[in-house]
Amino acid sequence: MRDYIFYPFALTKAMQNLSKWCTNHLGKHFGRTLPACIANILVFMLVGLWHGPELHFFVWGLYNGLVIALSDILKPVFEKVNEKLHVNAKSRGWHIFQIIRTFIIVNIGWYFDRIVDVPKAFAYLRNTFINFGNPLMLASKDYMNQILGNISDFQSHIVLITLGSLIIFVVSVLKENKIDVYGEIQKKNIAVRWLGYYIPLILVILSLSFSEGDAGFMYAQY
Repeated sequence: MRDYIFYPFALTKAMQNLSKWCTNHLGKHFGRTLPACIANILVFMLVGLWHGPELHFFVWGLYNGLVIALSDILKPVFEKVNEKLHVNAKSRGWHIFQIIRTFIIVNIGWYFDRIVDVPKAFAYLRNTFINFGNPLMLASKDYMNQILGNISDFQSHIVLITLGSLIIFVVSVLKENKIDVYGEIQKKNIAVRWLGYYIPLILVILSLSFSEGDAGFMYAQY
């Protein structure tokens, strides 16, 4: 995507002419950034279609492309806002805010990835913010059994997802702080090493035991 679409498209004569015009009329940052922004939107729309030739994948790709493009092109605006609000962009609090903000933005995109009916995806997204409720209380027992199956299995799924997410989060934080997780585990005694190796392995095996049927490989047709 980068080598055969992004750079060839961003460096076309038309994009370069657009860049020069924007530089002269709208400013240096806008002129320098706009070709890359348009190329990013194009790339992510194609990434969406690569997942499958369906509208919801196209919207998912378009959403991510627009998020990246707008974040790049509005960077000077964000910097001015931070300056006026006296935000310390190097503080730990701001760093944590950025992580949470990115997490929320990315998860909004998953509505369009997982919900195949685009109008329903928008409806569910809207209800998440203005009409969110506990589905266990709002839906009938039969409907919940249809969606979740056995409630004990659903609880097991939640426990498994939570443990897996915590492990990934801890490892990510350690790596971000330049800590070699595998190297540190190797230095521990045999009991700690075995826990470090086999707990993730057991979680993976358990996750496979919850899967039903054979969905096939999503990218097999490519």
